[in-house]
Amino acid sequence: MPIIAFDTHAPAAPAVTNAERCARRTLEAAHRLLNPGSEVQSMSVVELELARYVKETYRPRFTSRSYPETAG
Repeated sequence: MPIIAFDTHAPAAPAVTNAERCARRTLEAAHRLLNPGSEVQSMSVVELELARYVKETYRPRFTSRSYPETAG
């Protein structure tokens, strides 16, 4: 029975380099700065949910210990 070998020279998807990822993040950040109203459209559902969670969970808590000059 012959052994079937797979073609190892098949074209592979091009790997994204670290520089390309950095460039994409930079372009996305520039786009968000230039178009602040379109930020919601550029974010995925997961990113929106995470942003909402972080905003609700990590609200700044102001106490008299935070600002000693306001302690009475």
